[in-house]
Amino acid sequence: SLGELGLEPMGDAAVIARGGEGAALRAMEAHLRRRDWIASFEKPKTSPTEMLAGGPFAAGPGRSTTVLSPYLTFGCLSSRLLYERVAAV
Repeated sequence: SLGELGLEPMGDAAVIARGGEGAALRAMEAHLRRRDWIASFEKPKTSPTEMLAGGPFAAGPGRSTTVLSPYLTFGCLSSRLLYERVAAV
C-alpha cells in the first residue's frame, strides 16, 4: 500500500480518468452524444494537451480529443464496439 511505502494518497484530484470498462463505456457514450462533432472530426485539428478541459469525462467544446486511447490500449473498451457505435452515428 502507499502507506507502507511512506507515501500519502493524492486523492481524486490527481485522477485524470478512472479506469475500467464502466468508465470507458460512460466516456464513449458521452462522446457519441456529440453527433455534429463526430461528423466533422478531423485528426489534424485535435490537441492532446487539452486532456483536462472540462473534467475527465467532459464532452463539451473545450476538449478536442476523446481521451479514449487509454481505454482502448488497456482493453477496457473494445475497438470493434467503438467502431460500430461511431459508424451508427
